[in-house]
Amino acid sequence: MARLERLIRLGVERGAFRVPDPALAAAAVAGMVTFPLILFHSGRIADPGLRDRLVAEMLDAAMGYLSAGRG
Repeated sequence: MARLERLIRLGVERGAFRVPDPALAAAAVAGMVTFPLILFHSGRIADPGLRDRLVAEMLDAAMGYLSAGRG
């Protein structure tokens, strides 16, 4: 989690991300992108194609969250 937090902090410093708390943002992003894998490995999503589409959606959502308010 510390590496992700550092990456997010660097993104904030460079103006690519806009989040008030990089540590909290790292936890939120980690949860977003791992949730589809948890569902897949627990058997709640049986189709690997659906898992992959959900991962892609969550990555897009995470990037949107990190960059919210830019522009």
